[in-house]
Amino acid sequence: MLIVEDEQVMRGVMVAALSDCGFGPLGVADLGGAREALAREVPTLVVLDLSLEGEFGAELLAELALRPDGPCVLVCSAFPLADVVAARFGVELLRKPFDLDDLATAAERAIAAGRRPSMPTKTR
Repeated sequence: MLIVEDEQVMRGVMVAALSDCGFGPLGVADLGGAREALAREVPTLVVLDLSLEGEFGAELLAELALRPDGPCVLVCSAFPLADVVAARFGVELLRKPFDLDDLATAAERAIAAGRRPSMPTKTR
């Protein structure tokens, strides 16, 4: 499992909570770190914040949607249009702030449902 979260405290809490649930997550702060981790190993799940420091997590969603071996994705974000982005890419969404039990449940649900991103289709 890969957690992409720019806020250090939040990333640490998420890593600890999901470790306690048996997931063994790796936490990274930005898209560069996520890309490096993904080049080494494709995790079962990417937990992704959309609003990263100077970056937009949907860039990574688009890259993952193009990978045939792509991981499942859980978007965890307070970004105002997070629901639209998650729906367009067909991935699970958990709005911030959230309860840590809800994080574990949403992660399990995303994996069980095979919520891998797909490229959005154009609408008129």
